[in-house]
Amino acid sequence: HEYCRENDILFLTTPFDTNSVNLLMDYVPAYKIASYTLSHHPFLKHVANTGKPVIMSTGAHSLDEVREAVSVLRTAGVSDLVLLQCVASYPTPLDSINVRAIERLRKEFGTHVGLSDHTTDPTIAPAATVALGGVVVEKHFTLDRSMEGPDHSFAPEPDELDKMVTAIRRTESALGR
Repeated sequence: HEYCRENDILFLTTPFDTNSVNLLMDYVPAYKIASYTLSHHPFLKHVANTGKPVIMSTGAHSLDEVREAVSVLRTAGVSDLVLLQCVASYPTPLDSINVRAIERLRKEFGTHVGLSDHTTDPTIAPAATVALGGVVVEKHFTLDRSMEGPDHSFAPEPDELDKMVTAIRRTESALGR
C-alpha cells in the first residue's frame, strides 16, 4: 500500500474472507470480488456494509447467479458497482474470452462493466473491452514468466503490460468523445 501511495498507483486487492475485508478497510478505495466468492452471499453483504464501491468478476457463474449476487449487493446498499466478464480458465483461449458479454452485463444490470482477462495476448481483449464501453480491465501480470505459481506462465511481463496500457489508451483516443 505504501509503495503504491508513494508512486501514485491505485492500490486494490481481493479479499477472500471477512477478516481481510476489515483489515483492508483503511487501505482500499473499493473492493474487488473474485468469481470464487460471487455466490457467498454473507461475504457479499459484509463487503457491501463497508459502503465502498465494488468490482465483481462473474466467471463460472450463470446469469441467474450473477443476478442474485447483484441483488444482494444492491439490497445491502451498493450503488457503485462494476461487473467484469470473466472466463475462469487459465489461460483463456482468445476465441473463448467472449468480450461481447460485457454488453449483456451492462444491459441486464445497468452497471459499469469490464473484463477480467486471463488470455495470453496483452492487447486484443483489453482494447476490445474499451471499444465496447468497458471501464475496468483486470489483468494478472508477472515480473518473470519462469517464476513458480499458478498465474506466472500466462501473465504478461512488464513490457507486455506496457503494450496493454498503450493499446487501451490508443483505443480510447481513437474512439473520441
